[in-house]
Amino acid sequence: MSLIFSKYSGMLDADLVLPRLYLGGQTALTDIDRMRPQPEVVVSAASGVVPPKYSDTSIVVQHLPLDDTPTDWRQSSSTWMSVVAMGRYVATQWAQGKTVLVVCFAGMNRSALVVGVALRFLGFTGPDAVKQIRETRGVTLMNTTFRDAVLNMQQPEKIVLTSPVE
Repeated sequence: MSLIFSKYSGMLDADLVLPRLYLGGQTALTDIDRMRPQPEVVVSAASGVVPPKYSDTSIVVQHLPLDDTPTDWRQSSSTWMSVVAMGRYVATQWAQGKTVLVVCFAGMNRSALVVGVALRFLGFTGPDAVKQIRETRGVTLMNTTFRDAVLNMQQPEKIVLTSPVE
């Protein structure tokens, strides 16, 4: 994917990982009106980053309060299961043809973790998911716990597309 919107290019703080799947930082939350295609689903994967209430009430907002700590949080099964559930949700919404924006504070670790899990649900291997994210967003998944979670996650049952990719 080419960089459509990026803090690296001086534009929006969000990048297309796949068509209709954005990964970004918190400033992307205030710029969604400028994104094309515009997100229909917004997911915040950070404790302190709560999406605003949008005037467009058709935008679905989800919040996963996730800390960006390098500790082995996967030992807490409820936290890991929440991450997996949100990744499945993102993959399902995307497979149904929705445009999805996943953010955290900087768009580098927590949001990349959720997108990485979503890519696993879309059939990517762990290494391919990490590569796809890094090729489109740059320096991401530097939190080795998060990166290893994407790499080592058991391959889930693939979510089938119900809408063609544009």
